[in-house]
Amino acid sequence: MKHPITPTLFLLLIFVLAQVIGLVIANNYLERTTEGVKWGSLPSVLGAEIERPQLNPQQTVWMVVGSIIAGTLIFLGILRFNFFRLIKIWFFLALFFCLHIAFGAFVPSVVALVLALIFTYLKLFRNNFYIHNFTELFIYGGLSAIFIPLLTIKSAFVLLVLISLYDAYAVWKSKHMITLAKAQASHGLFAGLIVPYKFPRFSVKDLFHKPQTSNERLQTSKDKSQTPTAILGGGDISFPLLFSGAVLVKYGFFSALVIIPFSAVALAGLFYYGEKKKFYPAMPFISAGCFVGFLVLWLFLL
Repeated sequence: MKHPITPTLFLLLIFVLAQVIGLVIANNYLERTTEGVKWGSLPSVLGAEIERPQLNPQQTVWMVVGSIIAGTLIFLGILRFNFFRLIKIWFFLALFFCLHIAFGAFVPSVVALVLALIFTYLKLFRNNFYIHNFTELFIYGGLSAIFIPLLTIKSAFVLLVLISLYDAYAVWKSKHMITLAKAQASHGLFAGLIVPYKFPRFSVKDLFHKPQTSNERLQTSKDKSQTPTAILGGGDISFPLLFSGAVLVKYGFFSALVIIPFSAVALAGLFYYGEKKKFYPAMPFISAGCFVGFLVLWLFLL
């Protein structure tokens, strides 16, 4: 088994919750009318509306894949020249916009903006186990509200296949995904779930400590790197959500929920049969679970 049972179950729980919350967020932006599906506008930032890209499903697939490759190359370049302040700015903007959109599905835009600013600040400057994983529950729902309207089930299927192939290459062949994950985690900027084998105690006072110096942050990063943890990348959460979101648009909310247990079981199988201290690409397994779930949905429920 790759990890002890407690962090494994916690990872699976957060994975499932993030999928469900993501579908709820997307569904809250979705309106079904007699004329078909209509998507609500995204919340505005200081009066400026956030607009979805004007792309067809095929263009969306290649745009997402191209963005991932370009982002990887940029990140590797920043890592090479140690420009981590740029990464922090990048993370801040991405976190803020995704959280703003996610919270905007439940509360007015102004309230969503304030909440997004608060949790983005906490995640980047007062982060801990609880803040980090709580925000992860909503980030991918915000992202899905942007991209689900641009996809169909067929294009989402193609996207999962391409991302699975890339994930397998990046982990097993080039191994640059491992390098990126370790670099992000060491600087407290990991995009995904991080669950230590021993859960830390949480105190509200931790949120009001003065900022650490660069040397203190470096020492903290070294200490954390020595603590055994279970991780799951953000892409392993967002891409199955895009697929189930495409099912949501076509067949409805409860049909989309059928996909989640199958992807979770596939992920659980990877954790169960995986070996300790070895890295595995999760997307090929999760994608297979999504496809099996859709097959069951199509054969028995539709």
